[in-house]
Amino acid sequence: MGAQTLATEDTAAMAVSLTPFAHAVSYGSTLYFEDLDASAPQPRMRIAEQTLLRVVAGCVGLSVQGTVRLLAAGDEAIIDAGESHTVESVGGPARILTGFRPAAAR
Repeated sequence: MGAQTLATEDTAAMAVSLTPFAHAVSYGSTLYFEDLDASAPQPRMRIAEQTLLRVVAGCVGLSVQGTVRLLAAGDEAIIDAGESHTVESVGGPARILTGFRPAAAR
């Protein structure tokens, strides 16, 4: 793949390379962005993976096994494999980054 030109807000153009880095390393993690709204939170659980949750924008309520924490932009939490949890926006839309990696052998 080559470079593509994208228009920015001020109509200036910049070249963007779509070629993946050959030396990229994930250390076994997979990352996802998710936008949260006022809908009811659904239970979540990763049986064999730890979950890293980082708030990118807004405020969220994280409930893990009955304990609720409020997290603001920049805050993060790690949820152990097998722990049921819910995440919901508080006071408006929110954006989170979640990462998953295999749980450490015990």
